Amino acid sequence: GNVRRFFAFGSGQGRASLERYLPGAGAQGSNGSRAGVVAAFGVPRRALILFAGVGSEVVALDRMSGGRTDITAVEVNRPMVRWARARKENGLDALFSKSNVHFHVAEARAFLEADRSRYDLIWLPYFGSGYRGALWFSVEDLAQFTFTREAYRKLLERLAPGGTLVTYDVNKVILLATLRGLFEEDGRNNLARCAVIMSLDSIDERRFLNPAPRSKAAFHLFRDWNTPLDNLVLLLKPSGFSSAQLAALRAFARRRGSSILYAPDSPRSESPYWQVLHDDDWRQTVSRLSGSGWIKLTAATDDNPSLARGYVKNWFRLIRGLAARPALWIFLLGTLLAWVTVFVQATGKVSGGDLLFLALFSALGCGFLLLEIGLIRKFGLFLGNPVYSLSISLAALLFFSGLGSLSRQGASRAGLPALWRASGLTAAATAAVLALLKAAGGALLGASLAARVAVIALLLAPVGFFSGQLFPEAMALARR
Repeated sequence: GNVRRFFAFGSGQGRASLERYLPGAGAQGSNGSRAGVVAAFGVPRRALILFAGVGSEVVALDRMSGGRTDITAVEVNRPMVRWARARKENGLDALFSKSNVHFHVAEARAFLEADRSRYDLIWLPYFGSGYRGALWFSVEDLAQFTFTREAYRKLLERLAPGGTLVTYDVNKVILLATLRGLFEEDGRNNLARCAVIMSLDSIDERRFLNPAPRSKAAFHLFRDWNTPLDNLVLLLKPSGFSSAQLAALRAFARRRGSSILYAPDSPRSESPYWQVLHDDDWRQTVSRLSGSGWIKLTAATDDNPSLARGYVKNWFRLIRGLAARPALWIFLLGTLLAWVTVFVQATGKVSGGDLLFLALFSALGCGFLLLEIGLIRKFGLFLGNPVYSLSISLAALLFFSGLGSLSRQGASRAGLPALWRASGLTAAATAAVLALLKAAGGALLGASLAARVAVIALLLAPVGFFSGQLFPEAMALARR
């Protein structure tokens, strides 16, 4: 049979299907057959492939179209793309050099915001190349911004008239609920006639739609309609599917041995997809469906993009997932060692006041860390790269917090009022940054990287300055 190849870093960070490019060869491999679903009713003139990995979907679509499709591919993982082009035996450098293939190293959502082209096909295959590891549902932070309400509004804008959007990842009930809300807000066609949901492989439809109770420990391993990874593909055509197009999809499904779980011309009242698309009070339907499993079927937004937050409602699994993270244990161990050191080095009896100040400085340290982490995650989308977000945010915060600490050295005013003042100003500055980013961040995503870095530095200046005053104010209070 066909040999399946995958690219992965040694650390497990990143995984993408690898297909060799052989000019003149027909469609081969798993992605060659999967590409059939995106072109089952015609070869697209222009296509956009996000989460392109090392180009397996590009290979499949280029083979299928005979080089007639103008393909724009986007992948954030630069080392992955560099490696793919360097290995000449795979032929990918020749593929990426073709006149009809345009490969961009960029974050998917940032590319969408800056791009002004329109496409007959937008394809979002599995974003495995963005996985950070196999710990619980830990996924690449930036990839999640491509599945929010705001992102899907942008995806709809990038579709040409009669274009099709194809999505593999994310629970399909969540996506349908997100899209129905957008369609109603924008006054678009009835979503029920614009969507098709089908499996990529053979499944037991009855078991899939009526899953048996699952073990909590192995919940993430199952592929049912109410699980995070349902192994289904959503085809969205805002102009609506014609009878001929639906017939072409059914013919493709028969050849693949796959199942169509929802189609506009096939009433299935027991299907959750049919219920979400046809019930008048569809929000109540989504709420009811969410209560039937262990995942929250709620749409992600740019303010809360985490896909994992909607996956598991069980608190035991949440705590166990956190406990599996080495960074958490390092943090807890460091905190414990700091407390032990204070007690060991104490020359006299430790008083209640000493414990109070120890708790105060521990809280200041934890608060600063949480502030850093939150802002770094928030700026990831704005800067379009997690490395940029980490380095630039940390540099700006540390620089301006240093200035803030310097401004309070030798200050005569000290005590609780000064500490409260610095705390209040830090909170107000952080709230202002978040509000400004929400109001104007989307409009600035298309700006140059230098301009966005300058904006981040200006936004973080007051946050860092006021937070930097907290430690010297607490020291002054302790000396008193």
